Amino acid sequence: MLDAARMAERFAERKEPVDAIVSSTAKRALTTARFFSAALGNMPVHETRNIYHADLYALEAILRALPDAHNRVMIFGHNPGFSELVEHLATGCPGHLSPCTTVCIDLRVEHWAEVAQRTGRVAWVDAPMAG
Repeated sequence: MLDAARMAERFAERKEPVDAIVSSTAKRALTTARFFSAALGNMPVHETRNIYHADLYALEAILRALPDAHNRVMIFGHNPGFSELVEHLATGCPGHLSPCTTVCIDLRVEHWAEVAQRTGRVAWVDAPMAG
């Protein structure tokens, strides 16, 4: 979990705004989400079983169901679904995501319900081995 703690600190240093954290209930994903929560001032972590073993379409449905009151949401889960989701949603996709990689996707939508294939672009990627 050293990578998770280090990645959480690196993310906090970016001073990116985050409105909500959503995580799979699986131990590893939830532990990682809690590191990020702590680094961001102990934000609540919303747990959902629906992320565990979810394919890209289930993950896309989770995004579409997010409340529009949240502009910037971090979600924590598992491969291969997350790598497929990034490739599905965004141009500039980094390919397969290694564990604990953070990807910022700028979505060109007004409402979460509009999230669909190629509605976003990758703004940045940060992987544990990258610096």
